[in-house]
Amino acid sequence: MSLLIEMMFTFMKIGAFSFGGGYAMIPLFQKELVGHGWMLISEVADVVAISEMTPGPFAVNAATFAGTKMMGLPGALFATFGVVLPSVVITLIVARYFFGFQNKQSVQSVLWGIRPAVTGMIMAAAMTIASASFFGIQHGANFGAIVGALSKVDWVSLAIAAVAFVAMYKFKVSPVLMVFACAGVGVLLYALFPGIM
Repeated sequence: MSLLIEMMFTFMKIGAFSFGGGYAMIPLFQKELVGHGWMLISEVADVVAISEMTPGPFAVNAATFAGTKMMGLPGALFATFGVVLPSVVITLIVARYFFGFQNKQSVQSVLWGIRPAVTGMIMAAAMTIASASFFGIQHGANFGAIVGALSKVDWVSLAIAAVAFVAMYKFKVSPVLMVFACAGVGVLLYALFPGIM
């Protein structure tokens, strides 16, 4: 029970400080879960991928999947409640008062400062997940492990990511279609070349 309570408070912390939406929570999500020894970076990357391709808010999906992995159904319930509670409370408070002070210069200054920070957080999350996905580099790896991992680039994953990026950025392919297409490519490649992963 104490682990469930600790998990709930950890996810409350993630939910309370994940400004900018689901992607911005990834660095904090990774720091907390890896820092507690509950998951490896590669497992966090898997949770992010599953959460992204299932319907519903990313933060809720990620908390539910992570909680389930760590402690089954009770873990899912406690983690989901923890990540949702702060945003519900904060949203209710902000919704009550925001329109009265949204045009104040101090509020605009705060929002102006938060936007680039959120961008940086999303970029940090992307780099962390890319390191685990393409190079097998785990959080906290020493320099020798990083250099060794860089010599073993997963070129197939890198190629899939590059094609997905170009398709979505340049050709405006739907993210939903892209998720299904990449999942299909993964299944096909695994069927044809079982040792590819």
